[in-house]
Amino acid sequence: AASDVYKRQVLNMVNLEISGGNSNTSGGVLSLTGSWNLTLNNTILRFNHSNQDGGAIAIKPADDINVLVPRVFISGNSILSNNTSSNNGGAIACDGGGSVSVWNTQVAFNESIGFGGAVFMNNNCNYYQYGGRLLQGVYFNEAGQSGGGIAALNDSLIYINSNVFNIDQALVSLNTAANGGGIFVSGDSRLEAVDATINNLSLIHI
Repeated sequence: AASDVYKRQVLNMVNLEISGGNSNTSGGVLSLTGSWNLTLNNTILRFNHSNQDGGAIAIKPADDINVLVPRVFISGNSILSNNTSSNNGGAIACDGGGSVSVWNTQVAFNESIGFGGAVFMNNNCNYYQYGGRLLQGVYFNEAGQSGGGIAALNDSLIYINSNVFNIDQALVSLNTAANGGGIFVSGDSRLEAVDATINNLSLIHI
C-alpha cells in the first residue's frame, strides 16, 4: 500500500554493550538507511571504528523522498566513547537528512580525521542535545579538521537546550580541533543554544 512508505522500522537497544566493531563503510556498529527509529537506553558503544563516517552510528535517508528520514534517540546513561572514524563523526554521523537526540548520555574520547570529533551533521541533519548528570555531555573529543565536539555543515542544525528535562546543564566542553574546538557550523547551518555550557576554543565559523 502507498501508506507503507510512512511506516518506521524500529530498533531498540537496551542494557547492551558493543565494542570492537570495525567497518570499511560508514557506521562502525550501525549503518541505518531509511525510516529507522533507533533508541539507545543504558547502552554502551565504545572502541568501534569506521573507515568512512560514524565510528559507531551512521544514518542517512532513503533515496525515495516519500520515505521518512531516520531518527535516533540516545539516553538512559548511555555511553559513546573511544570510537574513531577515518573520515567524519568519531561517534555519530548523519548525512542527507535525519535527526539525533541525546540526553543523560556521555559522548567522550571519540576521534575523527575530518569533521566532528564526536558528532557530524551534514545536508539537512538535525542534532538535539539536552541536559545530563555528572560526567555526561560531549567532551574530550577530537577532530583532525573542524568541530572537535560537533560539526554541522550544509543546512544542518545544532540545538542545545538544558531546560527541556529537569536535569543538569547541557555540556560541550574540552573538545579540540584545528578549527572550532567545541562546535563548527558552516554552509547555512545553525546553532541554537539555551542555558548550555560550550567552551574550550569553541570557535563558530559560519
